[in-house]
Amino acid sequence: MQRIIPLIVLCLTLTTALSVRAEEKEARKAQKIINRSIDAIGGRKALEKKNIVSIKETGTFYGMGAGLPYEGEFKIEFPNNYRLEILNVFTIVLNEKQGWTSSMGQTVPIEDDQLKEQQESMHAAYVVSLIPLAKPGKTYRLSLSGEENVGGEICDSVKVESDKQRTVKLLFNRKTGLLVKSESKMLSDDLSKVVVQAQTFEDYREVDGVKVAFKSNITRDGKIYIESQATEVNLHKKADPNWFTKP
Repeated sequence: MQRIIPLIVLCLTLTTALSVRAEEKEARKAQKIINRSIDAIGGRKALEKKNIVSIKETGTFYGMGAGLPYEGEFKIEFPNNYRLEILNVFTIVLNEKQGWTSSMGQTVPIEDDQLKEQQESMHAAYVVSLIPLAKPGKTYRLSLSGEENVGGEICDSVKVESDKQRTVKLLFNRKTGLLVKSESKMLSDDLSKVVVQAQTFEDYREVDGVKVAFKSNITRDGKIYIESQATEVNLHKKADPNWFTKP
C-alpha cells in the first residue's frame, strides 16, 4: 500500500502536467489566430489607434418587434468609457464605474444590474477590438473553439475567458484573417433572461491605416436585433473629456 500511494501521486502529477501543456499549446495556436487578425487590420500600431473611436451610423432596431430606423453616434475610449446617442431618442454614458441615461430632458443614474450589464457590454466590445488580446497575459485565457461557417466562409473560432467577465467567442475568416463574428451571453433589455448575442462584421474599409468594419448585424437568440451601417468612423489620439460626462 505504501508503494501504491507514491505511484498514484506520480500519475496524478504527470496527468496534470500533460493537461497544462496541452492547454498552453492550444493557447499558443489561438494566439496565432489573434495575431494574424491583428496583422490583417494593419498591425500592432494600427491596433493602438482603435483605442479611441467615434462613429456615426444609421440602422434599424428590431428589439420591439417592427423595425425602427435610427441615427446614432458612438464615442468609445477603451476599456471603460462609452457614449451612445440615438438622435432625438436617448443618450447613454458609461464612465468607469458610473453611468447615466438621458431621455426627454431627464437624466438618471444607471445602477446595480443595469450598470453591470453596461459594463459587460463594454467588456465584450473591448475583446472584439482585439486590443487586450495582443498581450492577454493572465487576464484573458485563449482556447480554440473549432471551425464554423459564416456567410459561406470557413472560420476559426477562439474562446476568450476571464475570471471577472463573461466569455466571448471570436470567429475569424480563415482566408483573410479578419474578425467576422462574435458571440457572448448577456441579459435581455428588461434583464429578465439570459440571451446569446451574436454580431457579424462586414464591409471592411481602411481608416487612417486601420481596417474597420462598417457594417454590422446583431442577433439575439438567433433573431435579428439591430442592423447598422457606419457612415463615418474617426480614430482619435485623445478623447474629449466632455464625451463621458453626465449628459
